Amino acid sequence: MSFEDRLKRCLEAYNEHVSNNRFKRLLLNSKIRNKVYLRQISPAPSRGLSNELLLKLKDGDF
Repeated sequence: MSFEDRLKRCLEAYNEHVSNNRFKRLLLNSKIRNKVYLRQISPAPSRGLSNELLLKLKDGDF
């Protein structure tokens, strides 16, 4: 593996680490008591939730 490839991988890992730490800090500072992940939500037509709507919400396309 060339030096440029190793450097690129190191920089990508560092950016991912910084991004993960930022997300964790923002989540802690948000003081959200009940954390719910998208995979825990089951689509129910009676609640007005569909798979398409959940995917749009996940992508931020709303």
